[in-house]
Amino acid sequence: MLHAQSHFITEVSLKGLQPEGKNTFWTHSNTNALISPTTRFLGTISSEYAKQMGNYGRLTLGGSAFYTVNHEHPNIAAFNQYYGEYQFRKVSLTLGAKQRPEKQMGLSSVGGDIIWSNNARAIPGLELTTATPIKISNVLSLDATLGHYLQNDDRYVQNARVHYKQVTFNFNTSQNSVLSVGIHNYAQWGGISTSIGKQPDSFKDYLRVVFGHSGTSEASVNDQINALGNHLGSYHVEYKYQFKNKDKLHLYYQSIFEDTSGRELENFPDGVWGVFWSSPKNSFIKGLLYEYQHTLSQSGLSPIRGGDNYFSNSIYRSGWTYFGEAIGTPFITPNPNGIGIINNTYRAHHVGATGRMFNLYYKGKASYVENMGRHRTRWNPTHKNLYVYGDLTYFTSPRSSFTFILSGDIYSATRDRLTVGFGYKYRFVKLYPQFE
Repeated sequence: MLHAQSHFITEVSLKGLQPEGKNTFWTHSNTNALISPTTRFLGTISSEYAKQMGNYGRLTLGGSAFYTVNHEHPNIAAFNQYYGEYQFRKVSLTLGAKQRPEKQMGLSSVGGDIIWSNNARAIPGLELTTATPIKISNVLSLDATLGHYLQNDDRYVQNARVHYKQVTFNFNTSQNSVLSVGIHNYAQWGGISTSIGKQPDSFKDYLRVVFGHSGTSEASVNDQINALGNHLGSYHVEYKYQFKNKDKLHLYYQSIFEDTSGRELENFPDGVWGVFWSSPKNSFIKGLLYEYQHTLSQSGLSPIRGGDNYFSNSIYRSGWTYFGEAIGTPFITPNPNGIGIINNTYRAHHVGATGRMFNLYYKGKASYVENMGRHRTRWNPTHKNLYVYGDLTYFTSPRSSFTFILSGDIYSATRDRLTVGFGYKYRFVKLYPQFE
């Protein structure tokens, strides 16, 4: 309803955490980096104003800030979001840093996207996207996005740019079902390297990145041989079915690739496989999810094609990270020193459920993960981990709620962990007539 009319929303939230040592995995992962392993207190404030602009336009302005108290680390106060968005008919233009929308009711281990989840902070940039699918025929519709972003954190290549594009074809296989097939491409490029200096960043270089062409003589030797920049990508295959009672079933697979071998699926079955069931009712089970992640192939160990080394790159040595957090799946682990990835070879089973019990709303998830280090340097023994998380929320009114959090990690390689937390949230909403 809020997205269908003009509104002003302000939300304030407070959260206190008491862990044994560091916070558990699901306490801090997929939180847009608002919570770190050492966070003890989090306070956030966010506001959004949206106004209809005539019959077909809509302007949205928003922002959020946070403050964290961290154990044995500096406290942090920063803006996490600051954006303006204008939607005209079926096309939307966004400028600034805006978090990606939560998918699968917050149950997914990858936040709905294995390459760009909600694990790291929102990256500032400019994005043009289809707000709703563009109808081509009664059977076929199209989604597409083109984005340009700036990684303004402290990293090995300062001020690296990020290029993003995706195109998805949606096939109405029946009155109640849709099959979607898409390809997502990401690329880090430009910036100033700590070791080799300024990287190509002209408009012509940007076009080379967009179309996957090799670099000029100004680029590194590797980028002259391959495509300019650090390219990542994913094939998305999704099937959605809506039952007569409005319950929905969502089956999906998202691959992960970094070079030609991955694009040609030599690393199959690497990626995430998932099934998600949801109900529009506030029932005991409102959402139920299972996901399996697999990154053991990486196209093999051939010196010519293979050894993909996900989220790593020899030039962009901070890897596919932002403010020290993996931008994609949180099961890939960046090096704490900011250089490289220490774990990207694993398999994981993940389950999640959410719903309502009496006047309490619950969310629970659990992950069994076997971390094996990197493809060419395997850990021995394998690190086997069980991450569990649960929270209960009670609404004292439509505007305010209290949440209790309990989360645990069970390790084979390091000590067990437990985190207990309490949260409070207050939301003020003012709705305006559709046309003023």
